[in-house]
Amino acid sequence: MRGQLAMFDPVHPPPLGRPTGTQHHRGTATYTRITVKDPPQCDECVLWLHEHKGVGPLPRRARFRRASAAGTLRLCNQHTTAWKQDD
Repeated sequence: MRGQLAMFDPVHPPPLGRPTGTQHHRGTATYTRITVKDPPQCDECVLWLHEHKGVGPLPRRARFRRASAAGTLRLCNQHTTAWKQDD
């Protein structure tokens, strides 16, 4: 195995963007884990893909639900981390 080159470059997930259409309201928000067999797609990923006219990575599966006075968002792990940092 020594001295061999990799046939393909390692696969890195594309960087996550934040859509511009998301309403960000500061305040109290509760995060709940989504525990269903087939989770829905992340709302932020779908909105970002829509803003870029379908060019980009596939939407990730939602793992958390963010509930606030502004409404409810279903978020993947990466977008949940970004929202928690903003809150």
